[in-house]
Amino acid sequence: MQQSLIEEELKELIHCLIRALYQIRLNSHRMVKLGVLRSQETVLRRRKNYKDEGSYDD
Repeated sequence: MQQSLIEEELKELIHCLIRALYQIRLNSHRMVKLGVLRSQETVLRRRKNYKDEGSYDD
């Protein structure tokens, strides 16, 4: 009886850990996507600023 209770608690704990790891994986994937988008925005902004500065040299 006692052993089966411990086994059930261990199964629940493992299930929770797997869920937590899955959430961490999803969040890190989202952060990578956001980071890529941000870096692309920065590149576009730099290009625009460079073009704007170039037009002042006329």
